[in-house]
Amino acid sequence: HVPLMDSLPLCCDTKGPEENGRRTQAITQFDWTGVEENGLVKFDFLGLKTLTLIKHCLAHLAHRGVEVDLLALDYDDPKTYELLRSGDCSGIFQIDNEGILETLVKFQPTVLADLIALVAIYRPGPLQGKVDKIYINIKNGTATPKYEIEALRPVLEETMGLIVYQEQVMRIAQVLANYTLGQADELRKAMGKKIPEGMEKHRDVFVKGALKNNVSAEQANRIFDTMSNFSKYGFNKSHGTGYAFIIFQTAYLKAHYPVEFMAALMSSEADDLEKISQLIEESRLKGIEVLPPDINSSYYQTSVKDGKIIFGMGAIKGVGQGAIEAIIEARQSRPFTDLFDFCARVEGKKVTKKVVETLIKCGAMDVSGGAPRESLLAALPLALDLKPKSKKPKPTVSLLAGLAPPPTPAVDIPVARHWPEVAPMSQEERLGLEKELLGFYVSGHPLNDYVLAMNAIRTHTMTEAKNLPTDSKVRICGQLTGYSQKVSKKGNVFASAKLTDVNDSIDVMFFERLINKSGDLLTDGTVLIVTGKVSGNDLNDKGRPKVVADRVDELDGSLSRVFPTIQIETSVENLDPVIAFFADKTEPGDTPNRKLTQVILKIFDGQGRGVYALDDKVDLRVELLKSALTSIGHHNTLKCLDGYSYH
Repeated sequence: HVPLMDSLPLCCDTKGPEENGRRTQAITQFDWTGVEENGLVKFDFLGLKTLTLIKHCLAHLAHRGVEVDLLALDYDDPKTYELLRSGDCSGIFQIDNEGILETLVKFQPTVLADLIALVAIYRPGPLQGKVDKIYINIKNGTATPKYEIEALRPVLEETMGLIVYQEQVMRIAQVLANYTLGQADELRKAMGKKIPEGMEKHRDVFVKGALKNNVSAEQANRIFDTMSNFSKYGFNKSHGTGYAFIIFQTAYLKAHYPVEFMAALMSSEADDLEKISQLIEESRLKGIEVLPPDINSSYYQTSVKDGKIIFGMGAIKGVGQGAIEAIIEARQSRPFTDLFDFCARVEGKKVTKKVVETLIKCGAMDVSGGAPRESLLAALPLALDLKPKSKKPKPTVSLLAGLAPPPTPAVDIPVARHWPEVAPMSQEERLGLEKELLGFYVSGHPLNDYVLAMNAIRTHTMTEAKNLPTDSKVRICGQLTGYSQKVSKKGNVFASAKLTDVNDSIDVMFFERLINKSGDLLTDGTVLIVTGKVSGNDLNDKGRPKVVADRVDELDGSLSRVFPTIQIETSVENLDPVIAFFADKTEPGDTPNRKLTQVILKIFDGQGRGVYALDDKVDLRVELLKSALTSIGHHNTLKCLDGYSYH
């Protein structure tokens, strides 16, 4: 063993660990090239939170007795590739964004090699060279692979005749120019580091070696130029393979064990409240029930019970680790029967009045409290009189424990229950408290009654709008929050706010003309239709994408003032439910004081399409849109038209 100080200069990390008053973390003062020139090897260690996601998912499965060996998966599993091809990829490693997701769907992967190629190709260099489009066209049969010479076919066949990996460059040098593996690696390094003198030296060696294998100098130079051009964006196949395995593993878990996967994903994204809201909605669309924290079922982190996702008590603002440990410890012998039983058994110093109140408000006692939230809050002072004043310390309980000991029979503490009569808490108030204490809605969403109508009204979702180029025109729907009016340095009035739907939110800007015209609608809590242009998505822009509003309308009352036309795309085979629905919904045309909406039917048949307008019109409202979308059949689509052109 040779001391590192004999090979390179070292210093101690001033922020590293300390022992006996001295720093112990050594750092080299050479860069990575200097390290390698001195005979040492540089390693990169990647910390991936996806590995923690997989670990939590496997723990949830183990809790119900299911063991999954990731090393023994069937990497040809049809269900996994079906999920990937569908684009249902939230939480899937490396593919959880719109750009690569679109490319993945076009790839239509069927084998692991497709995922390896996707990781290598979806980067700025290959995308700029349209490698992705060439690969997709060849894979889908609309183009054919091209090989400079037949000897390249075995090397490039798996990547549709394209050089995609650094290892392919090395293999070409071996096959065509008799390079040794060591020489091939030197060529790879010279190309990767773009060393001109090294490249010219290798060109001469490559061409001479190729001539010995009956490859002409012209062909050899052309192939070398292709490899050299590839070096601008070359990717290491072994690196891509490692990534592809993790892509497959996460997709496999999501395809086969969606409940456990979504629960683990919610734990992984615990700090991103907007993402949590999206995952809750996605779970519900998959038929997975998502429940708020519960004093009898929840641990610190999100867990799974009876096929349902239960949020952990660690998600509740104001409920600390000590309080959660005390609750888990107190329920070891038997579950809590109600609020009075809870207060009689938990340790008072750790689970204070404020903590109990918070548990009630966020819904953690909806199942186990014995009464509705409003009654629990009213009865809290009486229940708190039962709180134990002190308690001997006991061993703490692991917050990540998957299983509690089975309940043992115990005699209930005799307590006189009294639930005061109070006015019911409104759904709006319940959801508001959840949002305040959890940061997201669990038992419902204020916009649930609007979701179907919003699907017919908007041109883009919030997520889609945020990925559009600057100046794209959009119509979006959501609830206004965080409205703030300001004055610029030039004295101009402007305002900003967030527009939020059940899945996402986007920043919206309002300028003085619109504020003067529609300022009465610009208050927090109002559900709006916002028409405007995307801003902040150009390369030179700074900050997050937003929409600059041109017009705002309230998503309430008659919407005929906004949409003179609704269009239904249908077919001859699916026309009957459309006609049946509108048969008794139309009425004669506009009056001077009342606008109505024209219904246009775009009907497709084997010969083409025909466009027809119903004789009478409709009073377009949220209720009518909801009813229409649930009645006309999923094969038919309905869109509200305001006369503007969107892209």
